[in-house]
Amino acid sequence: MIKSRDVLHDIGLPHFRMKMDAVPGIITTMWFTPLYTTKRNAGEKPVNPDFVYEINCAEMCGKGHFSMRGTVVVSTEAEFEAWIKEQPSYYSTIQPAGEQKPVEGAAPKAEETNPADSAKTGTTVAVKN
Repeated sequence: MIKSRDVLHDIGLPHFRMKMDAVPGIITTMWFTPLYTTKRNAGEKPVNPDFVYEINCAEMCGKGHFSMRGTVVVSTEAEFEAWIKEQPSYYSTIQPAGEQKPVEGAAPKAEETNPADSAKTGTTVAVKN
């Protein structure tokens, strides 16, 4: 699922020659099957051990646009299963809440010089459009 909460974005996968818009209020999908793993491409000639598949925002979307990028790892099913086994479970990553300290002091007193009830002060305000 591809969606946006703010402005128009564009999911770009240049190595896969794919792009898909992310439009506020509209959910889109994109599906593809890579032909080669990341490891295979890293070993291709010319050899590039630092090879990664890139993902980025391909739409000038605002001041954070430059930071909207990352990498995609394509692995074999066996490599993926081994990677999954190495990952901690979600529940093991949750931090306990710890002790709750009581709130000290009292809430500040309301200002008595500016009451909300104008009937008590005799003040009338007229608003014109």
